[in-house]
Amino acid sequence: MCSFDIWSGTKVRAPGWLRNNHLEWLYRLYQEPWRWRRMLALPKFAWRALIYSRS
Repeated sequence: MCSFDIWSGTKVRAPGWLRNNHLEWLYRLYQEPWRWRRMLALPKFAWRALIYSRS
């Protein structure tokens, strides 16, 4: 994860087993529950990006 908060030391990274299983986002959601609305928007964004890239 490339985050200024992590680089600056204000936040810690998820445990290694979560990072290795690509679940760091789940750890971040647990730490910062107000992110849930943004995370719900990600599938919609990914779908639109996929459709746009094919046209």
